[in-house]
Formats: sequence, C-alpha cells, structure tokens
Amino acid sequence: ARHTLTLTMAEVGLAAYTDRLSGRPGDTIRFHVSSSNSDDDNVSAKLSRCICADPNPQGPGRLEKDASEWFQPRQFPGRRQPIRIGSYAKTRDAVSVPHTTHWASVEIWMLPTYVVPEGEGRGDDIATINTPVQCVWSWGELGLYLRNNGILAVQKGDNCIGSIERHPPMLPNKWYHVTVVVRNKNRADNEDNNGDNGDHNKNCYWELTITIMQQDKLSKEPIHLMSVDGCITDSCYGIGSMIPKDAHLKLATGGTFNGKLENPKILIRNEITKFVANQLLVSWDTSRNMTDWSIPSDDDLSIQKGNPLILHNHPTRAMRGRLWDGTEFNWKHRPTHYGGIHFNDDDVYNFGWDCDMEWIIPRDIPSGIYIMRLVNNQCDEEALPLFICPPLAPLNREDKGGGKKKICILISTFTYDMYGNHARADFQASWLDRRKDWNAYPHNPCQYPNYGRSTYNFHNDESGICFASHLRPLFNLRPNYLTFGDSPCSGLRHFPADTHLIAWMHHHGIDCDIVTDHELHKDGVAAIAGYQTLMTGTHPEYHTIETLNALQEFRDGYGGNLIYLGGNGFYWRVAAKDEDASMLEIRRAEDGVRTWASEPGEYYHMLDGGNYGGLWRRNDRPPQQLVGIGFAAQGNFVGMPYKRVCFSPEMEWVFKGIQNEAFLGDFGFSGNGAAGFELDRTDRRLDGGEHVVFILAQSFDEGNKFMLVPEEVLTTYSNVSGCSSDQARRSDMVYFRTESGAQIFSVGSITFCGSLPWNNFDNNISTLLQNVIHRFSCG
Repeated sequence: ARHTLTLTMAEVGLAAYTDRLSGRPGDTIRFHVSSSNSDDDNVSAKLSRCICADPNPQGPGRLEKDASEWFQPRQFPGRRQPIRIGSYAKTRDAVSVPHTTHWASVEIWMLPTYVVPEGEGRGDDIATINTPVQCVWSWGELGLYLRNNGILAVQKGDNCIGSIERHPPMLPNKWYHVTVVVRNKNRADNEDNNGDNGDHNKNCYWELTITIMQQDKLSKEPIHLMSVDGCITDSCYGIGSMIPKDAHLKLATGGTFNGKLENPKILIRNEITKFVANQLLVSWDTSRNMTDWSIPSDDDLSIQKGNPLILHNHPTRAMRGRLWDGTEFNWKHRPTHYGGIHFNDDDVYNFGWDCDMEWIIPRDIPSGIYIMRLVNNQCDEEALPLFICPPLAPLNREDKGGGKKKICILISTFTYDMYGNHARADFQASWLDRRKDWNAYPHNPCQYPNYGRSTYNFHNDESGICFASHLRPLFNLRPNYLTFGDSPCSGLRHFPADTHLIAWMHHHGIDCDIVTDHELHKDGVAAIAGYQTLMTGTHPEYHTIETLNALQEFRDGYGGNLIYLGGNGFYWRVAAKDEDASMLEIRRAEDGVRTWASEPGEYYHMLDGGNYGGLWRRNDRPPQQLVGIGFAAQGNFVGMPYKRVCFSPEMEWVFKGIQNEAFLGDFGFSGNGAAGFELDRTDRRLDGGEHVVFILAQSFDEGNKFMLVPEEVLTTYSNVSGCSSDQARRSDMVYFRTESGAQIFSVGSITFCGSLPWNNFDNNISTLLQNVIHRFSCG
C-alpha cells in the first residue's frame, strides 16, 4: 500500500472542488478554488458537456461540447487557499483556571500508533508535512509532546521544561495513562505549608507521571511506571503565565499526533497543601455522543460546565478504547469500551475553502455529465465534473411503462468518492510519459499526498483510511485521468471509464438521463421510479442501505428493468450521516478484497448509528439477490472474451445480428477484452432461487491470471461454490425476469464497457447491448 517515489508537499497550480457532485435544475453548485501561484490572479470558467473522457488517441478521444447556452463564461479573482491537514480536538470555550489556583493537572489516556525510534526519521515512502514531534495536548503555553524516540516531554511554548528520559520509550499500540502536574513554588517548597502568598504566577514545580496500562485483560488498572519531579528556577513560569484566561484545551494540537486519545480531564487545587482535595475543573467522556463530532463535557461534578470538545478534520470514532476486552463487538452496546478517538496527522476530508463562484442549474438544461473548466493567468487548468440530474418526477407505482421515460444511467458517485485520490502502490514515474503523449490529466495522487488519500490507502501510522469525501480536490475524478499508466489499453477506471458508455449512448442516439448515488441516497426510489430501465456503469461497488433499498424497490415494487454493466458491484456497505452524503464511512470487516482490514471490534459504523459494516454479502444482501451475479474473481487489468453458452430459442434475441462469431468481446480499450479485471458469476445459494436465470455467455480464466476473492475460499483445495477453482474463476453474462415483470441483464465484468467504442462502436458487444436495450424498451 506504499508508493515508492520520494514525495514532496507541492501544491498543484490550480485546484478546486464543488460542494456537491450532482444536482437538479434550480439547485446551486458552489465552487471552491485555490490558485497557488499568485494572489494577484484571475480564473476563467467555461462549461462543456462531456461525451467521452478517454484521452487514448486510438479510441474516441476527449469529446466535449460547448455548453455556454447554460453557463456564460466568466472570470473571478484567484487566490491561494490553505490546506490544513491533520485531525485534532479543541474545546469550544476557553478552559480558564481561577486566579487562586496553585496546582493543576492534566490527565489523559493515550495510545500512540506511530513512534519513531531514536535516530530514525520517516521514510520517503510515507507522506507527511508534519514535524517528527507529536503534540499530544496543549493548554495555553503548556503542552505534552511525544518525541521521535518515544520519550515524553513537557514544553512551555517552544521551550522544553521537563522530560522523562529514563522511562522505557513508549511503544506503539499500547495504552498509557499520563498525568502532567504544574504547581506554583511557594516559600520553601514546602507542600505542608498552609499559607497562601496570593501570587499564583511565581515559579512552579512541574511533575510528569507516566502510568502504563499493561495488557491485563481482567483488571484494566493502571500500573505505575515512573514519575519525575522538577522545579523551574530560571524563569517565572507560574500557572497564570502558562494558562491565560483565553486558553483552550487542544488534543493532537496542530494535527501532528498519530494515535488514540481518551477521557481527558483537568484537576485543580486552590491552596498549596496536601490537606485540600483536588477539584475537577472539567472532563470529557469520549465514549459519549459517538455519532457526532462534538463531545459534551461531564458537568455533574465539574466546576466548568457546558464546554464541549469539538473534533476537527474528522478523527475516527467508535474505535476500541482502553477498556475493550473482546466481550462486546458493537460499540452501541458498551460504548465505554469504545472511547478511543483515533487522530492522524494526515486526516483531511473537507478542505473548508471559501466559495469563489456559484452556479444555479438552469431549468432547461439537459440531464448529463458536464465539465467546468477553469484556467488561471499562468495557464494552469482544472476540470470539475458535474452530474446534472433531471427534475424529480412524482411517484406512480401503477405506471408499468407507458408514461415512463426509457432509460437512466446510475452514476457511481459513491464509488468515485471512495476511490478519491487513490495513491496506487504500483505507480511508477514512467507513467508520466504517457500523460504527456496523450495530453491526459497531468496530476496523480501519489505526487500530492497533502490533498489526502483514499479509503484504499493507509494513514501514516499504517491504519486504514475509513472516511471519504468529495469536499476536496480529487485528482482521479477528472476527465482524461489515467489509472494505469503502463497498460497496453487506455488504462481507465471509474469516471473516465464510465464515459465509454456515455459515448456509446450518444453515438447511437439513445436518449437517457443520469442519476447519481448521492441523489438516490437522498431521494430514494423516487429518483428512479419514473424510468423503465436503469443502467449502471462499470463499477457500482459501494452502496448505503438507502441506495440498495431504492434499487430493490425499483425492481420489485415498480417493475423497473436493471442493466448491470460492471463487475464487483453492490459489494461494500458504506454509511452516511446526512442526506447529502458529503462524507462516507467504510469498515472493512471480516473478508472481501480489501487493501486494509478493520481491527476486531471496529466493524460497526459511526456515521449511521452503529450498523454493521463490511460486505453486503455478510449483511445478508448479496448482489446475486439483486442482479443475479456477484463478485467471484479478481486479476490484473486484463480482459478476455466471452463465449456464448446459451442457444435457447427463448434467448435468441440477445444475439440477433451476431453471426456465428466464436468470441464476444475479444477486444476493447479496457484490458483489451470485455470480460476482465473483476469478474462476477452466478451462485444459486445466494440468489434466493426465485428466478430462472439464463447464463447467456461465460468467460473462464484459462490463462490463470485471476484469483478467487477471499469470501469464496474455504481451504487450499475447496471453495464456497463447490466446483473447482478453475470453474469458479469466471464471468457469467445473465438474464432473468422477476415476478414484478422486471427484466435483469448483467455482464459480470468491469471491462465490458471498454469494448463498446471499439471499431467506431461497430462490434459484437455493441450489437448485443443494442439488442438488450431495444428489448427492455419494448417490454
């Protein structure tokens, strides 16, 4: 999961994002733009309609049509907007101490996840813009820091005022309880003195106590490791000078800490005497309010009340805390076991840039994919895809076709988000040559780590990234972006690959609308109920319960036809907190093809209130129940042809115009074949057995280039299918009808659409899909 190039923290000349990926007429889209070269700059904006986003000169090429009819070109001032990376927490209000305070302590549980041994630095293969010293917390001028060698230090501002050099270095992934005590020096350093000079800004003692939590599954009690006391005598470091009245408590200050923090609290004492009890100034139970980014203060026994701890840049919650012992795996049932908040120095989801331009989607604009092209004075370019959906039509369950529109294409914007800024481990500098030769999109996420990674990457501490958002520039969500720079074909995935289908529809004059995952999540089945047929793109992998339910209701409640033109679809369950689904969450539980695995006990989502994550198959919603096939095998970005296996007269319409051809799709701009990369097949034990499924054509892995997905493997010699591994590694093209009258056609391959434009759209895969659409449109 690590790339091999030496990384810099450079910024691209022009970067932008929109507050929403899709919208309907009347909606407003806001554009957030940063031009890094100059603050005295102008940015020009122009709209075009996207037909094809494949820069391959051997294929359709980049096809766009001017759309100035719906957006008059304009200019606006350019300026650089900052990139703030790294998650942290900060109290909403200041945490001030009473003026009589002589003694204060900050306590916290911490589990560092990235500790660099002494003399070592971060390798070139790990992206970071932060210093090696990690700030655990800060309160005014006072702060607790974790050094590279695993040593804790207390600082006042930039000056170290004490450290524990003799304790064993902190180890990663172990819980420690750390207390920092500061107290004013009074008279002869006599703690038994009951007097009070009234000056709490004189020299103070500092005390740092480290308590390690051993891996004791039973007691979970802290075991004392070491304490160090010291006195500051060279400066007047009183509590008042360290902690002014406007001081906020911050955790993971500056976004520099990697690890979990839990249950911070602050105690104070008003007199320097051992006979006066400590008072709780303020504390937070980090297992409370789990589905939010705000943690209320514990007000029952504290002096300061109503001061929540606000989480910034979205650290991960619903994570195992110091009390987790494996007796409960769902945080909803025992939240106190899940108080650990996981901070990372590369967390970034919503850039929070100011808005530079707004566009109200016109009432008469045709549904389709549009590109907002931006250019600054230095000729830096940016291109933002906009997915324009039609007006929402009223629901009519009784209409089985006569009053419905023909076709809509479901654009997989959830999948686009989840792969957003995927830094591939196989990226090579040689890929950049093709970008220049083809005039492809110039930037790659591997070169610009400070724009954030995808849920297919690791954080710097090697924990998996489980949040995704489009509220930041996403380099691979751009027209003409090359995923595979050394492929013998176009090397496209996701949005650019899906435009092969868009270009095919335009070439054949087939009218269609588009609807996105985001609109489907928000509006439910109402977003698609007005169509006879819904088609997918190449990779509809990620779905919320809302989108999956809408598709099932469309098929079974409205008799809507489904044409599934991808592979590895309807695979992972994701969660969204709000209707706009601007942030998505993934927990990669149990099995499945995954670049990282969730830790035991961390399988339940935070954003949706604690529903089980992982595969839809493990949630008893396998894709076979919806479209007849499901993910079976994965290979490299290679494709193979299908062979026809169904010769029933009942299915002859599928192959009309295809005369005795030995292979179907032994060509294509994706993997050089119609059946490739990720393959789906039938499984009667998973599809419910309710329908007669016709297997029309198949493609087997005869070259041994694919492997079964993990959920299909039982042992080294057996698998779930019950057949041989050679038989199980295949793609099935299928057709069936449901009791509602819906027709389902599925191809079981990610690379299928890449064959459609071949030979100027004149080929047997193109003919076959025309037959299917004609049949579905005619009933």
